[in-house]
Amino acid sequence: MKFRVIAAAAAAALSVPLLAQLPANAQAATSASVMVATGHTKPGLVVDLYAWPSNQVLQHLKAGQLVPTKLIARTTASTTGAYSLTVSRAALKAAATTGGYANLEIDAGSAVWFTTEAAASPAVTTGHLAVATPDRCTGWRWYKKLKPATGTVGQSYVLRSGSGVRQSFTYAVGQSSTLGIGLSGSNKFGSWSAGGTDTVTKDGSASFPSFGVGNIWYQTGFKMGEFRDACAAEARDSHPPEAVAIRYLARAIGWAGGTSVAKPKRAPRASFCRSYLKGSTFSTSNEKAVTWSAGLSVTQIGFGASAQTGYDRSAQVTFAFNRTRLLCGTTDYAPSARQIVART
Repeated sequence: MKFRVIAAAAAAALSVPLLAQLPANAQAATSASVMVATGHTKPGLVVDLYAWPSNQVLQHLKAGQLVPTKLIARTTASTTGAYSLTVSRAALKAAATTGGYANLEIDAGSAVWFTTEAAASPAVTTGHLAVATPDRCTGWRWYKKLKPATGTVGQSYVLRSGSGVRQSFTYAVGQSSTLGIGLSGSNKFGSWSAGGTDTVTKDGSASFPSFGVGNIWYQTGFKMGEFRDACAAEARDSHPPEAVAIRYLARAIGWAGGTSVAKPKRAPRASFCRSYLKGSTFSTSNEKAVTWSAGLSVTQIGFGASAQTGYDRSAQVTFAFNRTRLLCGTTDYAPSARQIVART
């Protein structure tokens, strides 16, 4: 009962308007603004956009300490529940942490969704807030560290007919990986569901060994943190809030290191082929790998999250040809493909 009183007081405090905290240029759309999220929620609900701090800040939070998020945009859902969040380019750039990505939280009452945006070239995302209720929440606080999770960060394939080709992967300093976030209302094992994504930029380098024939998924470890907050129902008929719900959040907060591989049974179909002579090499550049729906395995809480890594100078798949072979892409020729297969 004591906790209910505390949560209710915190909820009441959060009912104070926060518009004064918004930068002036973030309150209205201008030519220097970009739309970062659209979606639907309960009609008339206030929808906020918060920027999360860097992973370095998150790693040094103490138990119970409030995550220092920053409100960068606000809107109100229409009579049909539609909303769009627009923020100035300057505010989005200021929110970006290492790697040029801004990790953002879309919040509407009891509903929350996380997204990550490249400050230099943001894309419009959909905030999944359909089941929102007008509750008041205390804000995310550090709860505890979780064991590192294993994430897939690259892939390559050499078929049996492609013998004589070596495949390898480098995951270097400055590379960013976009990883799924988990939400739970009970913190019980297996109770977690997808809540969006955040981006982790690594501060070290890992080179994997080379392999011959085989299907290879390259994996590494990510530091994980768990957060929680309390949400109280809004007062109705002059009565104070009664119901208090605790919700939990699990997300990556940095790179843990380590190298491992998984070997899926099948290689993808790839029909965009070009021949490479014996003695040739090929390395990926400036592509994004496919999103693995369960590419991040958080075994401690029984949650499988999505994972995606961009292939650029900091994350490269390399093929070395000791025999003349074909290199084939799934969606385009190898320089632009998301998955690449070596074969005859």
